[in-house]
Amino acid sequence: MKGFSGAVRLHFTTSQRADGEKSVFEKKYSGRMFCKDGTVHVFYKEPQEEGEPGADCVLSVQGGKVIINRKGRYASRLIYEPGRTFKSLYNTPYGCMPIIIKPHRVTAAVDEAGGKIILEYTLSLSGQCFENNVIIRITRPE
Repeated sequence: MKGFSGAVRLHFTTSQRADGEKSVFEKKYSGRMFCKDGTVHVFYKEPQEEGEPGADCVLSVQGGKVIINRKGRYASRLIYEPGRTFKSLYNTPYGCMPIIIKPHRVTAAVDEAGGKIILEYTLSLSGQCFENNVIIRITRPE
């Protein structure tokens, strides 16, 4: 993939199932995307919510791996790679919690026109398990 850059819009749709209950969340962001050495990077800002600080985020797609880095007061690094379990500490307003991500499906089709990322995984957070399905749509502004 050759290099490219430009403005994009991101639309995250997250479905989460825990204890038989399903929740759906949607978030939209504006950002900048560029490709370098075969890796697509999308920079976006999560705004402040309910008195909590915002975060600078980078979503990177390299082959079959998706990485989301958040910088700010509640920094995190989440890696989604088929067949690999990822363990980390997740910073929250309530303190630092251990998490485990077990991806079931990771697909990413992103190019200079935009694309779609699908992440299906089990998230264990302080011993509680959640089934997650995240769809990220990346589009160019018209």
